Amino acid sequence: MSQENSHRLRWKGTVSGPHPASRIAEMLRAGEISLAHGVESEGRWMTVREFLRGGRAPREFAPARSQSTDHAAPASAAAEVSERQQTDDSIERSAREGYLWCGSTFLLPPAFGLLVWLWVQAVPETQPISRFVLLAFCAALGCLLPVAMVRRVGAVLEQEGLGELRQAQGRLSVMLAGLGFVFWLAMFWFLKGGS
Repeated sequence: MSQENSHRLRWKGTVSGPHPASRIAEMLRAGEISLAHGVESEGRWMTVREFLRGGRAPREFAPARSQSTDHAAPASAAAEVSERQQTDDSIERSAREGYLWCGSTFLLPPAFGLLVWLWVQAVPETQPISRFVLLAFCAALGCLLPVAMVRRVGAVLEQEGLGELRQAQGRLSVMLAGLGFVFWLAMFWFLKGGS
């Protein structure tokens, strides 16, 4: 197997291969690997997405093109590259959006808690335990909203073959939501005045 036609794959520190390009193409189509996997090409590691974007991928990776005249070929190739670039940019935006929603599990509860503060300013006779219940509701809402949004973004990532990233973001959002809820409940209990 020649060095040009074989590539090693890497995922979470585990290296496999060498694999012929046709086998990597089959694995990608079958969902055995994703666009986030590492592939070694010309002695350099990159993601499968970068491998495809950089034009280093062999013909097995390229989508089938319709036969057209020589004059239309450059225009259709440019359109195909532009479309692939837009798709890749959309995937990257979705991945970033998922991680931003994960991080917002610590920011949204106090933002919703400001509504309780406004309520207490309007109705000063609100009992401390009632304030705490309202703050607990705001903390739950502020922690669960990002989990729901990460799941929505995850559906887009799953369609693009990034199921592993979807699962990682889902686990991260649930973990951060749980920790954020406990943290903000403790903080709101302290702010309420304890006991």
